[in-house]
Amino acid sequence: MDSYGQVLLVISAVVIICGLVGLWIISRYAPKGTVLAISAAMYVASWGIDTNHVRELVLICGLMRLLGFVGGILGIFDLVRKRPSPNAIVVAEAVDAEAIEAEGVNRTPNDNPYSP
Repeated sequence: MDSYGQVLLVISAVVIICGLVGLWIISRYAPKGTVLAISAAMYVASWGIDTNHVRELVLICGLMRLLGFVGGILGIFDLVRKRPSPNAIVVAEAVDAEAIEAEGVNRTPNDNPYSP
């Protein structure tokens, strides 16, 4: 493999890792189905690129198909996964704060019973 091929390999590894992390972050914050839609669009768009057996275009198409396929799996899990509603999180935080106040846990760092 020539050095240019190795550079393309490193670039593709970085793109795959960044793409997967990006899709994961999108699945955490975006509405359900967003990752599946992005992945489907990426996968379909990869078939529309005419590569003419050019190495760089083949790489781009392959990366788009790979991220589209893996993102589709992530998108399906995202659709099936149950997320807590934002209201439930606020209520849970309020209950925790009330429980801490009720226990009288207003200690300072010097009140640690485990310190020497």
